[in-house]
Amino acid sequence: MQTTVDMLIGGFGEQGGGDCLGIDWVQAVFPDKGDEGRNDAHTGGDAVEGHDAGGTGSDISVEHRGLLAKLPSPTWLLFENSVVFAPLEFSNEIVSLRVNRDEDGVTLEPLSRVHVDGHTPTHLAIAQDTEGRSHLIVACYDDGNVCVHPLDASGHIGASAQVLRSEGHGPLPAQAGPHAHWVLPLPDGRIITTDLGADRIHVHRWSDGRLERVASLICPPGTGPRDLHLLPSSTPDDAGWRVAVVGEWSSTVDILASDNADPSGLRIIQRVDLGADADDQAASLAFVSDDVLHATASTGDATYRSEGFCYVGLRGSDRIISLRWDGSELSEPEPSQEGRPGHGISSGGGRPRHIIAVGNALVVANQTSGKLSIFRLAGNGEATLDKEIVVGSPTAIVPLPRI
Repeated sequence: MQTTVDMLIGGFGEQGGGDCLGIDWVQAVFPDKGDEGRNDAHTGGDAVEGHDAGGTGSDISVEHRGLLAKLPSPTWLLFENSVVFAPLEFSNEIVSLRVNRDEDGVTLEPLSRVHVDGHTPTHLAIAQDTEGRSHLIVACYDDGNVCVHPLDASGHIGASAQVLRSEGHGPLPAQAGPHAHWVLPLPDGRIITTDLGADRIHVHRWSDGRLERVASLICPPGTGPRDLHLLPSSTPDDAGWRVAVVGEWSSTVDILASDNADPSGLRIIQRVDLGADADDQAASLAFVSDDVLHATASTGDATYRSEGFCYVGLRGSDRIISLRWDGSELSEPEPSQEGRPGHGISSGGGRPRHIIAVGNALVVANQTSGKLSIFRLAGNGEATLDKEIVVGSPTAIVPLPRI
């Protein structure tokens, strides 16, 4: 038995020094775990463009199916309700496109293309206000602006309705001013955003349809908070979640928990050092639960629980670091053969910009080497590079739901 996963890929175009032409379609076929290594399994024949990266007997196959939408530097992708949203980082725009799927494959239908009141939009997320209205919230890196756009039920984006501006800086040359980088809606209705330049995590709440910045969590100087990810928590006081913060410049992962005693409502309860080299920059985190790792299907159909592994990228030494999550905190794995805790494994290419879990596999966007690398995950969380495929300067991966 096999499962086909369609993925949309975005990346850096020529404006950002890359060769991505827009949103690409890549299709991967994953075998059920019990079928791995079977010589009689169908692997896609001559249509498979990806090549074996040293895996032993795997039947994973991967194929580049084509360019779906020609766009300048769609460096992040968000899929929701059959619509894909993307910031066009160097033209200061955001777009939405309807995803159509049938027996012939995947197509994209343009819905909207809107100017953003900020420079270099790099991330976006959808959130509902207290009245149930949907908004697209956009983080702009260059000037630190966070922009709020109305969003209708069909996926059309409206003109900017609100801009939240930032101030501040950090101790490093790359932190001369504010740099908004990530937007994360929390389960309790708050919206948090990272400011990589000012070492802040800003906390927002909805009030009469507008987003209000109510507090900011101050990170240790030089952290460069970049990416935010919810992790499942087994601690009763956490309402089922904690937040992992990837520090680009500190090459750390901080764990945040709710704290009503702090004005931000959050506090840092743990910091884990990733064992980075001097020139490394941390980027991206993917979580895979134990239930998914032990599931029969390679796409991970299983009951979700809190324990598992976090996989974090280091750009520079181009490694992936694996950290154990026990439902409340992270712990580094045992020292590797190289003799260094958390030494990790090669990302399979240059500058791993995005890591995403597809069941019990990892897909890594290696930006400067221009390829996706697919890793098989064993039940103990160990990652093994399996397949690679050439894609133009990839920075974002979105697996589409199965149909």
